[in-house]
Amino acid sequence: MPTYLLTWNPNKWPWTDLQEEVAKISKKGFLLGTWSCGTVKGIQKRDRIFLMRQSVEPRGIFASGFAASTVFEDGHWDHDLDAAGKKANYIDVRFDHLFNPEDQIVPRLELKKLGKMHWDAEMSGTRIPDDVADKLEMEWSRFVKQAPDVNEFEPLAVEGLLTETIHYSRGRSEALRKQALAKANGVCAACETDFKKLWNGKGVRVLQVHHLKQMASSDTPRLTKLSDLAVVCANCHMLIHINPQRSMPIAKLRLELTKV
Repeated sequence: MPTYLLTWNPNKWPWTDLQEEVAKISKKGFLLGTWSCGTVKGIQKRDRIFLMRQSVEPRGIFASGFAASTVFEDGHWDHDLDAAGKKANYIDVRFDHLFNPEDQIVPRLELKKLGKMHWDAEMSGTRIPDDVADKLEMEWSRFVKQAPDVNEFEPLAVEGLLTETIHYSRGRSEALRKQALAKANGVCAACETDFKKLWNGKGVRVLQVHHLKQMASSDTPRLTKLSDLAVVCANCHMLIHINPQRSMPIAKLRLELTKV
């Protein structure tokens, strides 16, 4: 899957509601947004996306997600250029992780160790070479697991606790997640694709753990058991949550997919 680097320069565009967006993704598990992609027009839906802060220290990657649209043109994000009639290219992005870069970030110096890649690009839309992207995924996975809002519990995990932070932080059991992935054995519960057979086994990287009862619908602590989880691919996960207010039952999605 192609991987692209989007960039954010706080000197050019102040992200005034960043902390509120961080709180939203911590509560819901995803965030829908739109981002400029420079002159690049080849980004496709479901391509992998990473977001990097530039120009202001600390510089580095602080968000990830998947393209939720192809490239489209709209008014320029720079108000002066927009007033002059200039356009810009954009993509819709479904962010799966977003952190406050002042506190949590994969720094530029660590990124430079991953391989040959121009990490200092100011313009969004640079494609990350596949070999570097593979290393970045591993580095990002380690980073996310160590982040304070990802908590490890015993296989029977309490989830939905209000933590002593400025926003809701949903605890997710890493041990329970690993058990669910092992039980799935590489197969998506919705489309039933066996991802072990794709890309020499690397296809399993697209599998994600889905809570059968949407966590965002509950504001009280609850116990999560293995039977409360299902493993689905990233595409099916996006379809399950196409309505952010109410997730689609897996059985219904499976039926819809048979009609395609």
